[in-house]
Amino acid sequence: MTFLAVVSLTTFVLGEALQARGRAVLWIEYGVWAVFLTDYLVRLGLSRDRWRFVRAHPLDLAAVAMPATRVLRLIAVIGRVGAVARGGRTGRLLASTVVLVLTILVAGAAAVLEPERHASDANITGYPDALWWAISTITTVGYGDLHPVTTEGRLVGAVLMVVGIGMMGVVTATIATRLILPEQQAEERLEYARLEKRLRGMEEQLRRLNDHLGTHPRPDSVADVPARQPNSPSAQ
Repeated sequence: MTFLAVVSLTTFVLGEALQARGRAVLWIEYGVWAVFLTDYLVRLGLSRDRWRFVRAHPLDLAAVAMPATRVLRLIAVIGRVGAVARGGRTGRLLASTVVLVLTILVAGAAAVLEPERHASDANITGYPDALWWAISTITTVGYGDLHPVTTEGRLVGAVLMVVGIGMMGVVTATIATRLILPEQQAEERLEYARLEKRLRGMEEQLRRLNDHLGTHPRPDSVADVPARQPNSPSAQ
């Protein structure tokens, strides 16, 4: 399914970049959509709670219900791509974010180029220009040299802005965590070493106290205390 999602996205991007929207490309796109639809219906039929399955897989449903949003097909399986990383939770998050940003970049450039190419007064007429516009938009730089003039293009730009703000924040936080975490771990190891040293000192003191009590036994109960006789000198 991941391979088919990549094939669908590749044909869409290449078709827009090379202006090769032929019958073969359409057959590939509809074939991939049919496979995704079959997979979704089979999993839905095997699910015991179908409404819960629908609520738990919104991206899969959107990818099937809206074939034009081809990037959703890859986003739906992006978790499997992120699972390839073996660097812990931070590594998986960073890998998933990078793959997701790159996917949205190439797909967003192709998506904005489709309505802009034939629009009047359009300044985004080629894929290199569209890709440059997507990069400046998703990074929230916005040079203003290129901009969409159609409603569809502006919607794509709005999506890229929202995604860019979120994704760049995740990347920045992840990198900061990777830089700060080793220092925090070193401080924690030092603190653990101090605590372990103090515990060993307390254990040594307890051992000495036990040895001292063992060499100087004390009465454990009243019965061990010698009873005083009434007529003894001390009693008098």
